[in-house]
Amino acid sequence: MNVNPLEENLPQNSAKTTAKEILPTYTLPSSLLSLPLREPSHLTPIPPSLLIPLDNHPIDITHRRGLMHVGHCLFVMDKRGKMLFLKRSKEVVTCPNTWSILGEHSVAGEVNDGWDVVFRGMFEELGLIVSVDADGPNNSGVGWNAVDADETEKITIEAEGRQRSNRYDGGADEPEHPIVPVTIRNVTQYPLYYIRHYGQRKDNRVDRQITYLWLVQLHKRYEEIEWRLDEEVADHKWISVGAFEDWLSNDEEEMRSSEAEFGDGTVDGVKDDGPAQGDFCHWTIRTLYQAGLKGLKQIIVNENS
Repeated sequence: MNVNPLEENLPQNSAKTTAKEILPTYTLPSSLLSLPLREPSHLTPIPPSLLIPLDNHPIDITHRRGLMHVGHCLFVMDKRGKMLFLKRSKEVVTCPNTWSILGEHSVAGEVNDGWDVVFRGMFEELGLIVSVDADGPNNSGVGWNAVDADETEKITIEAEGRQRSNRYDGGADEPEHPIVPVTIRNVTQYPLYYIRHYGQRKDNRVDRQITYLWLVQLHKRYEEIEWRLDEEVADHKWISVGAFEDWLSNDEEEMRSSEAEFGDGTVDGVKDDGPAQGDFCHWTIRTLYQAGLKGLKQIIVNENS
């Protein structure tokens, strides 16, 4: 499905908080790393409590060595249910000229439940300070009752005694940025095990990522917000959940024949998940988005029931 991008050009935000990401790495209990698979299959739900911390490494070493790390995919949705998709520029090394949702890694020093990453990602990639306050508006008028989950699942930052802010503002030297109230929730019960084998094309690199899927629902329409997109974003569009579902389905159908031609995913005895192709770069990302779509649709059903 070819969805036309919006016509408006958004201002961009080139500010980054870190020039070189340092990623915490992990392993899993031996019971999950036993034969015959030796590791979980793609998209296996992984309870975060099972992660066993190892060392911190620069992002390049983490990827080259196939070290397990934590990542986050953010489905950003406005008040009317329109979803944001970003087109990567042709200059980026990974997946140029393809479409994606907002994605971030957990870096050293961030709380591993992902909230810190959501706040930072919305600021660095979209230029927004998103504000949540589980107890309702605070005295400054900045916080919002934005954690909109079941009472048993509700996260109250202050109650858990976390020594961190409930919003990310990039530091005192940053220019003034819009403050936007949001609702944040998990799309899946547990993060998913994402694995991709790049084969000999990329020195047998393996990407192993424990991936959180988030819904960040804006309390405004996207037209009402001043956006400052990251400089690596070449284009963007806002589409409905139904249009996203059609887009994924059509991309899968278009790539089916070429993926079938690739065979069993092994080249010269080395695991290889195939070359980058399709609107979403490759099938491993597309299937991750499809898992997220399933969770999004369930959230919508629950809200309308």
